[in-house]
Amino acid sequence: MKQVLILFFLIPLIRSAQVNAQSDSIALGKVLYTRNVDLPGTSTRYMNGRTTLLFNNEFSLFTHDDISKKDSSYVNESYVYSVSVYGDEEGFPIYKMHAKRQVLAKFACRESRNHCIVKDTLGGIEWKLHHEHRLFGQYDCRRATGDFRGRAYEAWYTLEIPISSGPYKFGGLPGLILEIASLDGVVKFSFAGLEISSRIDGLILPPSGTDLGKTFEEYKNEEDILIKNLIKNSEAQGFPMTISREPDIELSW
Repeated sequence: MKQVLILFFLIPLIRSAQVNAQSDSIALGKVLYTRNVDLPGTSTRYMNGRTTLLFNNEFSLFTHDDISKKDSSYVNESYVYSVSVYGDEEGFPIYKMHAKRQVLAKFACRESRNHCIVKDTLGGIEWKLHHEHRLFGQYDCRRATGDFRGRAYEAWYTLEIPISSGPYKFGGLPGLILEIASLDGVVKFSFAGLEISSRIDGLILPPSGTDLGKTFEEYKNEEDILIKNLIKNSEAQGFPMTISREPDIELSW
């Protein structure tokens, strides 16, 4: 009965906002997560902390709330190497189009002084649905498992909110993902709260930046080529260089 009531509660809010604002940017729900990615390197850890997903029926927007707004860099104690840490005023947003199963994600890239926007697929996971149930707050969630780009995941989603989204790039389930973790213990987005309202602060808007017109796979492959060329040109001039890519959530693409 609670599930039915929540669904009927959500639908009028969605219809009301569409009629009054005539805008797909109005958020009708907000999920708070705590991001914890336990990988070596700086770029993955500095994005840990509070994250937010704003959503409505058609779109959702995931942001990293605790990252720096500006770029920074430092040299390690032995002066062997320097590390660049990129910041972003928007929180490196990930904008999701549910019906199209598409994602626009902002990244720090070497091709532009501005951060770059690349396209990706929402979800892209062959989920296996299980019978286990678990409560997150007041929401009854069901268990699902699947592989996403080199890691196996366990997700908890609720049919009480039939929105095919979740933290980061995750989605593709018949309900909103409230918590998800990799089975190797490296990646976890923990549920920290959920609000359903027609008066949620913030708009669901595509990220600003240089649109490369490329897919995530194309972007990653071209970045690898760029790094190799930088190393090759440096060595040709007699200045050996080492550029390493820090580990990431996604092991393959």
